[in-house]
Amino acid sequence: RILQSPTLDSPILLVHGGFGSAAMFIPWLTLLAAHGYNVHALSIRGHGYSWTPGFLRMAFLTTAYALAMDICAGIAHLETLFDARGEVVLAGHCAGGGLVQIVCDQELARVQALALLAGTPSFGADHVYRAWWALDPLFLPRMFLRDWLHPRSPLSSSELVKAAFFCPSFPIDWVKPFEKLMPEYESLRWPYEAVCVGGGAGSVNEDGFNGEDDGGVCWRIEADREGWTSSDRVSGYRPPATPPSMGSLPIASIRNTEQALYLETMAASKFTVRAPCSSANIGPGFDVIGLALSMYLELKVSVDPSDTTSLPLNCRITYEGQGAPDVPLDPEVNLITKVALYVLRCHGQRVFPKNTHVHVINPIPLGRGLGSSGSAVVSGVVLANEAGKLGLSKARILDYCLMVERHPDNIAATLYGGFVGTYLNELKPADVARLEIPVSEVLSNTGGVDTGLNPPEPPFNIGHFHKFKWAPEIRCIVVIPDFEVATAKAREVLPTSYTRPDIVFNLQRVALLPTALGESPPDPEFIYLSMQDKIHQPYRKTLIPGLTEILQSLSPKSHPGLLGTCLSGAGPTIMTLATDNFESIADHLITQFKKEGITCAWKLLDPAQDGTTVIYDA
Repeated sequence: RILQSPTLDSPILLVHGGFGSAAMFIPWLTLLAAHGYNVHALSIRGHGYSWTPGFLRMAFLTTAYALAMDICAGIAHLETLFDARGEVVLAGHCAGGGLVQIVCDQELARVQALALLAGTPSFGADHVYRAWWALDPLFLPRMFLRDWLHPRSPLSSSELVKAAFFCPSFPIDWVKPFEKLMPEYESLRWPYEAVCVGGGAGSVNEDGFNGEDDGGVCWRIEADREGWTSSDRVSGYRPPATPPSMGSLPIASIRNTEQALYLETMAASKFTVRAPCSSANIGPGFDVIGLALSMYLELKVSVDPSDTTSLPLNCRITYEGQGAPDVPLDPEVNLITKVALYVLRCHGQRVFPKNTHVHVINPIPLGRGLGSSGSAVVSGVVLANEAGKLGLSKARILDYCLMVERHPDNIAATLYGGFVGTYLNELKPADVARLEIPVSEVLSNTGGVDTGLNPPEPPFNIGHFHKFKWAPEIRCIVVIPDFEVATAKAREVLPTSYTRPDIVFNLQRVALLPTALGESPPDPEFIYLSMQDKIHQPYRKTLIPGLTEILQSLSPKSHPGLLGTCLSGAGPTIMTLATDNFESIADHLITQFKKEGITCAWKLLDPAQDGTTVIYDA
């Protein structure tokens, strides 16, 4: 029943069918939003980024009525958000068309208008499934023999997915991105009730389920460092890099539950990416150890698909902070957006979402050994993940970052935060040979060429890391000289081979350093001796005047509160760990540099334990 004619302001809610998600509507959302419509798409439970019941609960006990109530939650959310009681326009695709009919037939919610997009009936839909079985005569044997009642069995190959959901002329390569969005399992009660006449009307709410499965996963469960939960490992469900509360709008179920549903919206959105700077090596841990520090590169991002402004690659960059006169604002040249475009193109998106504005606020000095390029690379990958709604896990984001910058100590510290140890797997030359892959270096970058082809996705698990403990008493003094040292030059001065005693010297200390820095209260002598190095710092004295004398001029005995001093990354920044007397230690280092005719600034920083974060504006 149409209460009144819909307007551009009327919220439109799109509902997907079986094995779908809100993400399948992104092209429609983009098109309709560009024409001024207030349009949204919902992922019902078990689909997209919404909460996922365990296999038994989802496959055998999740009813069509329960899924219809998820739609009611979406309607209620939009009514509240836009003060639009009874004004939502509801549209259901395929089996989602059956669900929206249940919503209206049973008067579970009042809507302004209803649209069925190739929708199936809410009952008596046996002819639909007979047609599906005709496409795959082995439908039932596959279900019972392949995985024993696993609902993805009839869709176990790209060919079967194409036969079920696409026309014969549809390219098989275009089916594969759709497969990535499909859930691992589907409700069997949903189609069963659609086949039985009146099946949806008699269904029961299953929220009181107390079965033997884990009850499902939702975004309030604490995940481990790779973004998995115990339920995920059982179910095969892979969450995105950040929970939906940090992406598109999450909505709570209208039934008093804690599970979160996920609403995809193409209304103008704003979010902030914050990526900490980092210090690598920490003395003996050359190319191994990194520490995230509390100075942040920020991206203030807005996306407004309804704006008709024409922009190159749909992106405008503005910049404030360190090195502003020299930072390019062309999205194909700027390191942050170049990396983001690489990731987007790996997923078939050639440009940014329409009218994307990236405002960069960068307090991190460039070329000073504080991981400025690492922060830019991580920010770029996260920007692509959020703007393109890619749903990459943090572990997968790490792979993309390491394809661009091969410094896992900086990258892992910036992405995951805290004090980390890392190692890097070797890549085949063919993995990194393509021109489409950006290659990062401080103040310069190459690659990232748009050849018209999709770049190759990175291999999985390129790098690995472990987060060490950090004593809460330890703070970081960074003294930043007023000149730059390019990482490439800092590596050129290193020898191609080392003596066994020097290698053993570093191995002994790097083995103890994580323990030394994790003990509370800190042991100054233990830390001071563990931070000595013979692999890289002695050879970089030619690039940093007075380096050897400066490092040797400080000790816990000469400066109480001091724990250890090292070159930060490739330099020229000096980082000193201390528990007290921060200003006097900094003044001493600044005086030492002044003897060499070098002026410095200094900052007192703490470990950035949270790593890179994304915050959406309300």
